[in-house]
Amino acid sequence: AKRHTIDYAHIRPLGTPHNGPDHVSNMLSLCPNHHRQFDRGAICVDPNTWEILAPHGSTPKVQPKLHVHPNHKVSKTELGYHKKLWKL
Repeated sequence: AKRHTIDYAHIRPLGTPHNGPDHVSNMLSLCPNHHRQFDRGAICVDPNTWEILAPHGSTPKVQPKLHVHPNHKVSKTELGYHKKLWKL
């Protein structure tokens, strides 16, 4: 049987210098590959449209929208921070 894993990625990194909150609103559930891409700035999520942006060589540069469960209140502030951090 295939095993699938889910990582919980912090949107704004924890610790100095970012000091992101260790709260569910600052987390995304991603597969391990997308978690690494997110942490390295290869992908980000537009905080207004939920579109997944992959500006570094992906075609198209805008991917499908992030699926957000209605009970998961993802911080748009932290998504904006992540996007600005990587100058995306």
